[in-house]
Amino acid sequence: MSSLWIGVGALALMNFSFKAIGPVLFARWEIPAKTASVINAAGQCLLVSLVVVAVIGEEGADLDKTVLAGLASGVVLRLMKQHDLVCVVGAMATVALMRALM
Repeated sequence: MSSLWIGVGALALMNFSFKAIGPVLFARWEIPAKTASVINAAGQCLLVSLVVVAVIGEEGADLDKTVLAGLASGVVLRLMKQHDLVCVVGAMATVALMRALM
């Protein structure tokens, strides 16, 4: 198993732990909405940074234009407020189409 997947698993476990411990420790306090949104976005930001590093590679040596096109289409779908599954399938379809055309 690669170190990337170990890192993803560790981040997912940490994210779950932080989300579970917070309500237990601060059951009587209400966290402001902006603070809660920052806490929820932290795990996603770390995961995205791992994906970007995996796609680009060390010093851009592993850069694959088809994967970049797939990521771009996934981002566009997400900005259009599509469901997560639609974004993933759209990104996969874009990569498959790009690789078939090249």
